[in-house]
Amino acid sequence: MHILIAYSTTEGQSSKIAQFAADQLARKGHETTVLDLDETGNMPVLTAVQSVILVGSVHERRHSPALETFMQARRAWLSLRPVLLISVSLSAAFKRGREEAEEYVIETQMRTGFTPDEVVLAAGAVKPNSYDYFAKSVVRFVVLNDREFEMGTSDHEFTDWEVLSDRLEGFTAAPLGRTA
Repeated sequence: MHILIAYSTTEGQSSKIAQFAADQLARKGHETTVLDLDETGNMPVLTAVQSVILVGSVHERRHSPALETFMQARRAWLSLRPVLLISVSLSAAFKRGREEAEEYVIETQMRTGFTPDEVVLAAGAVKPNSYDYFAKSVVRFVVLNDREFEMGTSDHEFTDWEVLSDRLEGFTAAPLGRTA
């Protein structure tokens, strides 16, 4: 099966997840095309694509403009294929944040007019060494404010790679064709 993996990343975790997906699927014998939606290069030919995995980070309650624009502009094309959305956020890392992470997906669906067949709420990462003072403050006092995690000085990855691998396998094992 030929699978498009289109992603948009802010701090690099969504890119890492997209590459992980491509590597996992290649080991299972799938052909993948990885598309960085943040690059303004030419769009690859997508006629052979049979299913799609969208990966995007959430900041300030929104998926990136590049991902949302792609979903909106290509919604007719996407609606003809099975689509998995991997929504990457810190909220997804915490039990008390899961409902909020689900709201991000609903809001994206409302803005783009497109609903994926499946959604994975993937926990992101904290990368304090790449933040300026303002970003550190927002992460510490807003994003992580009521969560049981103290941001130190080293990066911390919350992504559960095993769960993600299982969800990718389940998505590609499903019969082709839209379910909605």
